[in-house]
Amino acid sequence: MPFPRPGPPPYPLPVRLAALLLAAALLAACAAPPPAGGGSGTPPAGLGPPYVHVAGAGEGLLLVLGAAWLEADFAALEPGARIAFADLPGRGRSSAHPASVVPSLARDVADLATIAADLAAPRLSILAWSYEAAVALRYAISHPGRVERLVLVAPLPPRRDPHWDAFRRAAAQRTSDEEVARLDHLAAQGPAARRAPAFRRLHLAAQLRASGADPALLAVMAADPYPPPNDDPYAVSERGQRILAQLGDWDWRPELAGLEAEVLVVHGRSDSLPAAGAEELVAALPHAELLLLEEAGRFPWLEAPAAFFAAVNRFLSAEGGAEAAGER
Repeated sequence: MPFPRPGPPPYPLPVRLAALLLAAALLAACAAPPPAGGGSGTPPAGLGPPYVHVAGAGEGLLLVLGAAWLEADFAALEPGARIAFADLPGRGRSSAHPASVVPSLARDVADLATIAADLAAPRLSILAWSYEAAVALRYAISHPGRVERLVLVAPLPPRRDPHWDAFRRAAAQRTSDEEVARLDHLAAQGPAARRAPAFRRLHLAAQLRASGADPALLAVMAADPYPPPNDDPYAVSERGQRILAQLGDWDWRPELAGLEAEVLVVHGRSDSLPAAGAEELVAALPHAELLLLEEAGRFPWLEAPAAFFAAVNRFLSAEGGAEAAGER
């Protein structure tokens, strides 16, 4: 999520905050060493193995995308099944993408399919956040019968217009010019400066504020979402910008009516991405419920953890379902 100003920024990102939402989910995993007993997936597309850590026991399997942001803060997740925390290739502790790789939503969906196949579960549930929620949704559409339940947290809206422009306006209003200038000044010093802990902390605080969350959450956030090898937030945001350009004027509504999986959409009312997009997504899906958290922004597991985990755990449990988790 870079904040470039007019002129030559560290990366060719011409519009302030253009990659904010994508960058939020395309960033890396927490900096702690992989937990003991971690698994590994089959290397997609000739890359090294993605980061996959399988924990817990049970007959079912929940795949949580974005171990980057979620694993360290998801101790309260109790789905009654095994949990596989994973970073897609090019994210977090997974191997970095070589320069020759062209990032795209289609590639991310294919990489998710490879990880899911390697986990060898006949059916699985998926929890994903922000842009990666769109990856999970597209995977479920293209693999009918494979996904039992989806939890989509602060997902991309089902169409670009009018939701994306509203999001960008809200995010820009929440970011100060002084904050932007300070980030740009530090980032201009080069890749080493952008990988420094102090810069990454400042960048994350700005991202929280622009997303509608309080930067004070840094005090309770266990994750540090900028580890090697994918530890340059500006480089990651450039990739998000390229994916956004490829998406164009997306509109997935015609494809959603055939999705068999039960879906829980979680959205914070103060998120800079308007709730109207989440409401439209739920309305387009045949088996979906919306959990709208009044006091949360883009990080509901930190902002409203009791309500968030209670609803998600109910939805993912054997007794739960869309009807048990929230309201349309």
